[in-house]
Amino acid sequence: MKASNIDATIYCYVRRKSTVIEQTTKRIVFARKQLSFLGRPQEDIMKPLQTMEFDVVFDLTRKSYIPVLYILMEAKAISYCSTDIRKDLRFNFVLNTDSTDDIFVLDQFRYYLNKINNNLINNGIK
Repeated sequence: MKASNIDATIYCYVRRKSTVIEQTTKRIVFARKQLSFLGRPQEDIMKPLQTMEFDVVFDLTRKSYIPVLYILMEAKAISYCSTDIRKDLRFNFVLNTDSTDDIFVLDQFRYYLNKINNNLINNGIK
């Protein structure tokens, strides 16, 4: 992504009580102990989403997880892409992954990310 001059912020939910994965300003990692009783991530995780705007949000999970759904609902973006077919969320692109492997999913998202980026550049948006 750096080679394509794409600035990315990654939110990663770890389905364990805690995690040792190092967090940075561009990689936000959170675990179960950082969730409310209802599964909402703590305010320090959610607050940056209220001030950032994204060109595109990719949900790379292949199952629905309540903490990830909170992230998706709070993120402000032009486009939303996912593998989760949910009518209550505003996905512009949904990839059916029932019979595919993870590499295929990542390749498809990479293809659409490049396509979106090229369209933005060609239309003078970036």
